[in-house]
Amino acid sequence: MQRDCLEKIAEWNNSRKRKPLVLMGARQVGKTWLMEEFAKQSYPGKHVVVNFMRQRSLSDSIQESDIDPQKLIRLIQTATGQRVIPGETLLILDELQECPRALTSLKFFNEDMPELAVMAAGSLLGLAWGKSKGDKPQAGDSEAVYSFPVGKVNRLNVYPMNPYSTQGVSAKSASGALHGPECIQAVRPRCGASWRNERSRS
Repeated sequence: MQRDCLEKIAEWNNSRKRKPLVLMGARQVGKTWLMEEFAKQSYPGKHVVVNFMRQRSLSDSIQESDIDPQKLIRLIQTATGQRVIPGETLLILDELQECPRALTSLKFFNEDMPELAVMAAGSLLGLAWGKSKGDKPQAGDSEAVYSFPVGKVNRLNVYPMNPYSTQGVSAKSASGALHGPECIQAVRPRCGASWRNERSRS
């Protein structure tokens, strides 16, 4: 199915002022699906996926390492057995909440290695964004996640699917429930351009 978010991600990828893209949204709205589907379509055989929830040892290594893109890439290449080539590879960093330093590292990927396409997602990133904007942390919030690289990334908000998100395919499953990811451009047009709003801060 063709969805609004895939088009927005393609627009981001082709931008001359591209920064690392962070997908924001609740659990189970399809952030991982969007990243992997875009990788299959636009970087076939040239994308590297890191899931910090599954690759705990890599997360631990990054937590103990300097936040330097070259060092992080070496760690990722060793852990995945795949090469990460700036200008050719799409690097996907999923479940960022398990590796707060990887979230912070997006700033340095933007500054020191802008030619590398980087996409990221995770839970609780909205809390990190709110903290960076001055929101007060709630009881039980972890300070570790509060290091959102404001102005150094592009953001794209992802919401549950609505009937306007597909082309020629019903948005309802056999049970009648809505499913899958999308940006709800037909309902909330400003959400479809959220990555641009963050880009304008630099």
